Amino acid sequence: MKNYFNFKRPFILHIVTYYDRSEKVWCAHCLDFNLVEDGRSSTEAERRLASVVKSYLRETKKRKFREDEVYAPAPQYFWDLIMKSQEIKVRRESKKFLIPYLSFKSPPVDAATSVQ
Repeated sequence: MKNYFNFKRPFILHIVTYYDRSEKVWCAHCLDFNLVEDGRSSTEAERRLASVVKSYLRETKKRKFREDEVYAPAPQYFWDLIMKSQEIKVRRESKKFLIPYLSFKSPPVDAATSVQ
């Protein structure tokens, strides 16, 4: 029996927002699905990422993905950024962001040298 992802069950997404010095852009990274978007500001990057995550979840729902097929966690390095976070925001469901998530703003990083 397939265990389909339950879209009615509340869940929290882990999002790290950081400034990439080498690319000179803000990045928002959804660690649960390993989706990344960038922007000129942290807010713009988060807004773009929210749109990508919504599209990703709509597509997985349409294709009836199993729960283990939906999650594709980011590499451990990015989860470790949470521990170095300077600011933590908990956002609830709203019209702007349809899914609740935790946002962690990390210190600036050099992406080219950071990923192991």
